[in-house]
Amino acid sequence: MFIKSHHKFHNKILIMNNNYQPVNNVKHGQTKLKSINTFQHVASVNNVLILMQEFVKAANEMPIIFIKNPESGVFQSVAVTGLELNENLFVKNDVWQGAYIPGSVNLYPFALKKLPSENQEKVSRLGFFIDEESTRVNDSEGIALFDNDGKETKTLAGYRVGITQYHKDQLATDEFVDFLVDQELLTECAYSYQNSGLNAQITDIYIIDINKINALTSEKYLELRQKGYLEYIYAQLLSFHQFDILAKRKQS
Repeated sequence: MFIKSHHKFHNKILIMNNNYQPVNNVKHGQTKLKSINTFQHVASVNNVLILMQEFVKAANEMPIIFIKNPESGVFQSVAVTGLELNENLFVKNDVWQGAYIPGSVNLYPFALKKLPSENQEKVSRLGFFIDEESTRVNDSEGIALFDNDGKETKTLAGYRVGITQYHKDQLATDEFVDFLVDQELLTECAYSYQNSGLNAQITDIYIIDINKINALTSEKYLELRQKGYLEYIYAQLLSFHQFDILAKRKQS
């Protein structure tokens, strides 16, 4: 008789311990970024945020699912990196083992975050931040963020461009997920696998329901196609078999 164990997928804080500060040439004039990218910051997370624009590439290596925030009820698309809590099967000795690195992982230690409001209307603005507690951030080794004149180096400018584009893609992904939710195209499911001779199961995960896609009215299906969502939908559906690959990776 097998003992059944299971765990639920919930939203995870990607960076567990951080100290994000706005990037500026006064505070970070001497700051450097080590050239060797380590992935210690995600070594203990079993899912990471994935954007729809990444679905096709990510689907070749990892399952793409949707998870629901238990507090807000908001859905997010994530790539599964581990089958248990605090497990990332794509990170070994702080090195990423896969061919594709999700943008949410690769753009660290930088992020776009809300700046403190400086006006009466309290209109939030986004700023370019850096996690000062990252092991890559220091004052002595690596590539400088600013030159001697206080201007951004190509490295920092590249990250700023990448983060800005990522934010735009995130907004488009939010619209995509909202469309799926509004049209009730997501269905809850589970994944079962063998873990050290025991039956294990992951619950509270959602995927796109192909039957509901096929049942859409011609008008709604045309809208879905015109929005360019079809390739992302099929990429997500095809990615589900990567759960089996993850299970094999876990056993190896």
